[in-house]
Amino acid sequence: MLVGFGADHLEMNTQSSSPSPLESPPIPVPRRFPFVTFLACAACIVTFLGLQAEPNNETWPALRKWGYYPPDEIWAGAYWAFVTSVFVHLAVWHMAFNVYWLFVLGTRMERAIGSLPFAAFFLAAAIFSSAAEFAFDGSTGIGASGVAYALFGFMWLNRNRVQEFRELLTPKLVRWFLIWLIGCVVATWTGVWEVGNAAHIAGLLFGAGIAARTVYPVRRKLITYALSVAGVLSLVPLFWAPWCYEWTSVQALRAHEKADTAAAIKWYRRSMELGQDKAWCLSSIGLLHAWKGDHAAYRRTLDELRQIDPAEAANLEKEAADYLQPREQKTK
Repeated sequence: MLVGFGADHLEMNTQSSSPSPLESPPIPVPRRFPFVTFLACAACIVTFLGLQAEPNNETWPALRKWGYYPPDEIWAGAYWAFVTSVFVHLAVWHMAFNVYWLFVLGTRMERAIGSLPFAAFFLAAAIFSSAAEFAFDGSTGIGASGVAYALFGFMWLNRNRVQEFRELLTPKLVRWFLIWLIGCVVATWTGVWEVGNAAHIAGLLFGAGIAARTVYPVRRKLITYALSVAGVLSLVPLFWAPWCYEWTSVQALRAHEKADTAAAIKWYRRSMELGQDKAWCLSSIGLLHAWKGDHAAYRRTLDELRQIDPAEAANLEKEAADYLQPREQKTK
């Protein structure tokens, strides 16, 4: 079962007569080569260098080329972006920070559980953390910090079972990880710095949850059930996310393309309420009213837009003239 990889492998190596897994003597980590960790770190570095070579590396064509996709394309089927976005970094400090912790944590964990289980864990952690960020923000976010927190969570709960985990995760380092997690939440909440906190928290919970299946065998069924439910729920936003202005905007555009004016106007209004650009929404709504020939509704929308963005209102008048003028002439 997916939620059993890694932790079950450790369980086979830590059998003892001790009444509690937490009391089991720590096992040494085999000295096998952690090639999956090296590949993941190399992928982050290569992706970063590739983006830096792009003339406009913060535009969608460049970002898409290297694995970070806009929300509408993910909803249209680019689901692999949940994994590829993990390797994308725009700032050198961000890339270096994440690669460092992927290497430090990943090499130890991969040696402890084996390369294949580690690869499966890494893939699942990438999907789970990206999906959580996508659910809350309408974007997968960029960077491998969600996966790093998953590695930390797994090793934290298993630190009394694996010697290298215990040696690395000193109380000071554990505090540092938790303080950084809380600090990022505060920084985002105060508007100082936008951070993918949902990915961090989801990654931590995922890693700790996988480890908890073995660390707390009495509650294994409950933990497995909770992880399975969380995994299913994390994929729901791929198909339904009415709380997200990005998703409602996509629904509005699809209805607009199908000439379903009532549905399009409803979704544009909903998207605007959730935080989408008001000028863009009102301009689109105004065009739909003009196309329908609803002059009164068009004028109300135009007045509403003019109060927000006079320049965009002038553009709307020019575009709407193609729809309104012929209909006005027919009524004379």
